[in-house]
Amino acid sequence: IALVFAGSCLLVSGAIGHPAAISPAIAIPSKASHLLAIATWLGGLAWLIIADKDNDASFRRESHRVSTAALWAVIAIAVTGALQSFLFLGGLSLSLWISTYGAFVAAKIIGLLVLIGFGAYHRLRLLPALDAGAPGGVLRRSVRREILLLTVVVFIGGVMAYVPTPQSAPVHIP
Repeated sequence: IALVFAGSCLLVSGAIGHPAAISPAIAIPSKASHLLAIATWLGGLAWLIIADKDNDASFRRESHRVSTAALWAVIAIAVTGALQSFLFLGGLSLSLWISTYGAFVAAKIIGLLVLIGFGAYHRLRLLPALDAGAPGGVLRRSVRREILLLTVVVFIGGVMAYVPTPQSAPVHIP
């Protein structure tokens, strides 16, 4: 039931603001997919924080499962974010560098790159250590930091809803 309500909220949220005004046939599904991928990623990270601390085997399995889901979520976020940036900035232009909206896009890109660094560190260093018997506390602490940064990037995205797109935008795609 919660998933149905959450999914409905994501669809409605994706259908307002810039996506509704700029190429809605492409921007609305893209925005909804973007938000769903973020929710999947953040939800998985939160799950690792509250997962059973006394069951090491279960925590290892869940960590790998969340890592895989987060990888796919990051891919979806990058693709849908690039598409929306292209639409809202007016294509490949200087708007990324000379507009307020473009500065927010750049901040989100930087945040995403740092978050990808967290994911690589988890997947290449901490998960193998966990598989070798290391305690889950190190991963949990790192995941808390990742959640903090992800929350900041999501906040930046929320503020972007109130920032006008550059005058050269939008690129209208039928």
